[in-house]
Amino acid sequence: PDTGHATGHGLDPSKPRSIYAFDVTDGGRRLANRRLIYVSDAGVPDGIKLDVHGRIYTGCADGVHVLSPYGALLGKIRVRGCEGGVANLCFGEGEHASTLFLLAEGVIVGVTLHGTSGALAKNRSSARFEQASDRLC
Repeated sequence: PDTGHATGHGLDPSKPRSIYAFDVTDGGRRLANRRLIYVSDAGVPDGIKLDVHGRIYTGCADGVHVLSPYGALLGKIRVRGCEGGVANLCFGEGEHASTLFLLAEGVIVGVTLHGTSGALAKNRSSARFEQASDRLC
């Protein structure tokens, strides 16, 4: 996401609240071809995760925005207890792989998403993933 929205002195709604996509090149060491794919209509996108179908989930001021792999808004997940927005989110593992856990002010909520799971769930046993996850989270 673009961090121009958070100024250090609060939030400036006139600043960008954008998500960009990049191509991963050079054996995974470089990013290229930056392109705008989504601008949030409610707060700053945060806690971005992907499911196995390539859909993008991002926490925003009004819940979780669910996007197509190309950034089209597919819908919003609004949950009682998360009225102040979702600050972060993650998919569960194992028997909870289809659960999206939402972290909001003072509450953690699990939402079951039938027919999907987190994109990285299949790679949990990989040492390469474990090293990369420290940089991604």
